Amino acid sequence: MERKPLNQREKIEKYYDTLIAQGSAGLSSDIITYLLLCIVMMILFIPVQTFFEEENRGPLFAVVWCFTMLGTMAITFYMQKYHTVTYEKNRTEAVGEKLRYMPIDRKENRRYLFGKLIAFLKKITIIGLVEQLGVTLIAYHTISLWNVFYILVLTFVIPLLLCGWVIVARDIEPRK
Repeated sequence: MERKPLNQREKIEKYYDTLIAQGSAGLSSDIITYLLLCIVMMILFIPVQTFFEEENRGPLFAVVWCFTMLGTMAITFYMQKYHTVTYEKNRTEAVGEKLRYMPIDRKENRRYLFGKLIAFLKKITIIGLVEQLGVTLIAYHTISLWNVFYILVLTFVIPLLLCGWVIVARDIEPRK
């Protein structure tokens, strides 16, 4: 039986799977990611209708801003395992340096990383929607479009813009 050559996508998936399987991604970044996400998910228990009350507007906006930044940091830690390889004796190397010498297209690599980021953000968004809609139904006995919009912006759009930029920026080579 003739063996079919791997396409770019399969090469990238195989490469990252071996990196993660070897444990080179580091357990510490995963632990930090999920701890930060647990903290961040607590802010999603606040119904968006609370923002419309005059006395809550200022403090809640500050809390949401801080939690959004923590969430973005957590997602950046999650994506760290696709950017750095850790060897024994805590020696690290950028994945981009290793990929430079492999027959993998950089655009396809970026597309793969964006796919991983979007899949992770979808999971967070679904969990956030369940939290927000559940608490809103219990507290206010109603759901508005603002509840869905609030979660989409907070857990999908803002992290995608900030962390997506990091994916592209890390892949750019410095000028010589």
